[in-house]
Amino acid sequence: MMAIAPVPRPPVIRLSFRLGYDLSSRLIAWWGQAIGGWSHVAAMLPSGELLDARSDKLGDVPAGVQIRPEALEPAKRTALVELPGGDPVAWEEWLKSKVGARYDDAAIVGDIVGRQFHGKGRWICSALQTQALKHAGLIRNLPMSDSLVTPDALYLIVTAGLGGKIVRTAGH
Repeated sequence: MMAIAPVPRPPVIRLSFRLGYDLSSRLIAWWGQAIGGWSHVAAMLPSGELLDARSDKLGDVPAGVQIRPEALEPAKRTALVELPGGDPVAWEEWLKSKVGARYDDAAIVGDIVGRQFHGKGRWICSALQTQALKHAGLIRNLPMSDSLVTPDALYLIVTAGLGGKIVRTAGH
């Protein structure tokens, strides 16, 4: 009897929304939505690793835009969203081209005080993922700068606006 080869899965765009345990994560989640908010968003690569922008070093992986094992990113709650359509190859290539970029601390301060302090070539998590979705052809026009998009706003954009499907959740 011949074994049936598995059908290869086509590339897909996946975003991991996360709520961290620390106080700064709780404040970001509260600021974005109050109860039930997200503090972070990362791209989940086909390897299962996360590509994101973080202000902190995790394990041996420095701050900024990096590829990290998912196990290094502790979370109280997560939701993995798969997006239909778009160009997953362009999405992944663009994200990987940003690895090594610095975290945009100034954008966070700007968000808090209501001013635009985005540092050129620097990224916060949700701005990085918003721009990547633009490169994938999924987002065309937003009425605000990418650096003002919170993880919660992006969650609403990808689930309600772009038809993303929640394929995995964990935590409470």
